[in-house]
Amino acid sequence: MAFLSISDFSVTRPSFLKTALGVIGGFFAAVMDANSRQDQVQRLHTMSDKQLAEFGVLREDIVRYVFRDVYHL
Repeated sequence: MAFLSISDFSVTRPSFLKTALGVIGGFFAAVMDANSRQDQVQRLHTMSDKQLAEFGVLREDIVRYVFRDVYHL
């Protein structure tokens, strides 16, 4: 009976440049997402209460509505 064991002891880590670019890219993605949400909050604040009611949103719940996928409120 024969046993075959293959182990890879060389752990490859991403290069510094690749890691840095990933962090920078993540930062800009977060900034763009925040700006998009800020625009949505501003747009909803300019709506009348009747228009907000069509969405099922009260004026005091606008921020909760915009960030509902992040905070699960």
